[in-house]
Amino acid sequence: MIRAHLYSTIDILLAQASKAIVEIADQAIIERGVFNIVLTGGRSAEKLYRVLANEVGDFNHWSFWFSDERNLPLGNIVVVR
Repeated sequence: MIRAHLYSTIDILLAQASKAIVEIADQAIIERGVFNIVLTGGRSAEKLYRVLANEVGDFNHWSFWFSDERNLPLGNIVVVR
């Protein structure tokens, strides 16, 4: 099931998204000692990253992964480690 949330301003959206990410991160760190997050490239999420950078004081237990979300034919997928 897809859940949609509507916000009246981008600032409210960013605050709520950041709050949700931080809550999930905190729980993951408690349970597994690390929080993994996949970041998209481009400018679409840049404002969210800035909000997170200001809210999170310690990224020592965060692992950042970068993704290119463009569609590729199945045979063109490359896993980089």
